[in-house]
Order: sequence, then C-alpha cells, then structure tokens
Amino acid sequence: TSERWELDENDVLNMTFIIYPRAKQLKRDVSVLLKNHGEAIKLISMEAERALSTTFRCEVKLKLIVKTSHE
Repeated sequence: TSERWELDENDVLNMTFIIYPRAKQLKRDVSVLLKNHGEAIKLISMEAERALSTTFRCEVKLKLIVKTSHE
C-alpha cells in the first residue's frame, strides 16, 4: 500500500491508502473488493474509519483506492 495522512483545519484526519491486490490473485481480489458497486470496499472503509477515529480520538475520513498496477 501507499499512504497519505493529513490533518485539516477542522481537525479531521484525512487518510488515503492505495491498495495493490496480490498479483497472483489480482482478478479475484479486485472482483471481491469491487463487486456490487464496491460494497465490500465501502464496508471495509467505514469500519476502518470508526476504528481509526477511536484510536486517534478525532474524526477520520478514509479513502481507499484499489489499483491493479504500480504505474
């Protein structure tokens, strides 16, 4: 993964993570994460936001980006 963290002027922690699925399992991993209009990745993101908000004691906005290559 690649990441970026940034605290904005409203003390909201904005986090972006780029996810690169495993090369051997690429097609399967991407289809699992993005099927049904991305419901799985949305659920993962929402659960992670809640856990990170508790850990860092501030509002967290999490953006997960799924890429199929490192370009």
